Amino acid sequence: MSSLKKLSDMNHFTNKINVGLTPLMLVARDEDLGNCLNLLEKGGNVEAETIFGATLLHFAALNEDHGNEIIWFFVNEKKLDFKKKDQDGEEAIFYAIRKCNFRVAQVLLEMWRAETNNLMHFVITQQRSDVAPLVHAWNPSLIHEVDSAKRNALHLAAEHADLNFCQWLVKEGIDVASESPFVGTALHRTPLNTLHGREMVKFFASKGLDVSGEIEVSGVTPLQGALCLGNLGVAEELLKHGAVQWRIFAFWARGTFGLKGPPKEANTY
Repeated sequence: MSSLKKLSDMNHFTNKINVGLTPLMLVARDEDLGNCLNLLEKGGNVEAETIFGATLLHFAALNEDHGNEIIWFFVNEKKLDFKKKDQDGEEAIFYAIRKCNFRVAQVLLEMWRAETNNLMHFVITQQRSDVAPLVHAWNPSLIHEVDSAKRNALHLAAEHADLNFCQWLVKEGIDVASESPFVGTALHRTPLNTLHGREMVKFFASKGLDVSGEIEVSGVTPLQGALCLGNLGVAEELLKHGAVQWRIFAFWARGTFGLKGPPKEANTY
């Protein structure tokens, strides 16, 4: 993101958190639950939204001292939707991240019941490269953590994000050749990325990843995965970079004759 775009985005976010707030929103942002309850008794509207579509929970997510208790009350007692998006498509969790209010962001992530409690993994799957540096500055170790299928941040970026996100992760120190026994290298995840997989193949091949390498548990190669998923762009790019074609028959034989595949928890093709 250019410095001009960053400034514009910052100014827009500043407007979102300061313009058109109701008294209840202001208290949720700046004070405690007790004061919120006092306003409720006086008729405060918990369903109100600003001109930007922000709700009370978006502002509670900015509250470093009392945000968690306010969010818990209004989600559990008033049934407010913590996944509700503003007009830009941002949920409350991203307001917390933008404010570097990671204690609240982590609680919101746990409420989300996502596949992971790793905040970096979450922003990758949500394709939010704009806030990833904030999360990384808070906890640099998150990019190296793995999920139940032994996928790290680069595996997830190859699957969900774009080339710039992958390049940024490598620049920040993640091993481009990091490998999971269940899903292989990041190159093995490119067939799952219909928008950016092809350009990622070029990048990972240029970094020396084996375009014909097999996943340890399943024996699947990137080319087999691409054909299995119908991602012909990735398949073509892999062939351009020398992917071995005879292994396609081995993959077909494994499926046709019922040979044992990867375990269910591998979360692969």
